[in-house]
Amino acid sequence: MKKSVLLFVLGLTSITVLGQDIAVKKKFFTTENFRLGAVLGADLSWAGDNGKTALISQKGTIEEENILYSKTPNTSYFLGFDAYSPTSTLGFMAGVSINLQEYSIKNKNLQVTDSIKTTNIEIPVYAKLRMGNVIKGGQFWLALGGGYSLTTQATATRVTNSNSITKYDVKNSFQSNLFISSIVGYEFSLDSKSKDFLNRDSFRILLYAKGNYDLGNRLDETTLNNNATLNSYTDPSLKFLRVSLGLKILLRLSKAGEVLTNAAKLKYQ
Repeated sequence: MKKSVLLFVLGLTSITVLGQDIAVKKKFFTTENFRLGAVLGADLSWAGDNGKTALISQKGTIEEENILYSKTPNTSYFLGFDAYSPTSTLGFMAGVSINLQEYSIKNKNLQVTDSIKTTNIEIPVYAKLRMGNVIKGGQFWLALGGGYSLTTQATATRVTNSNSITKYDVKNSFQSNLFISSIVGYEFSLDSKSKDFLNRDSFRILLYAKGNYDLGNRLDETTLNNNATLNSYTDPSLKFLRVSLGLKILLRLSKAGEVLTNAAKLKYQ
């Protein structure tokens, strides 16, 4: 009899807890259980051996056929913060990204080619929607935002039809630029499902596609290098639409601190 009562109580408790979990629903926005996480990520675009890619398109005045892209023409490394609640659909993400771009531009007469490499510091801010079942942990992402891009380095390597090669600095030919950005992806948790649902977000992975669109001309026409192939064009402008695929690691700050502590211990053992 006592055994039956015990089993009944345990069963009732399990049903009650499960019922409470199932009853948990997301609000569009709430600060309840709000937390901050660290974000590490990287994404890239790629091109074929012919220098063409469907992932990047030039929206400026230079003809698309006169631009050739390297095999990895657009790569970004991201470090930032994720502000969210497990029971909120709306959250925010911001950070700093190092963006590397590499492409070649032929002059108007197709006699000279400049291979251009730029390093840009991008500062994006996003409002994001995490849509999915709170209990299961898998979440679809839709993030919209924008930011500011600052060119810190830019070099051009010139190759002529006679195969002569010249390298020069073209940083002054580029200017800071605003852009808009969007992210679509799927996030899944690597935490144990045995944890309380509010604590299944210590370690998450986001697989995503990102699109960035330049709002202004990347070139500063007043400071173009006199020898640059860009000078062969009338009112040249570079505006890129870039699509890239990538991965982000999302850690709650408490978990990030634990990882750094353990790494430090291993280093000094």
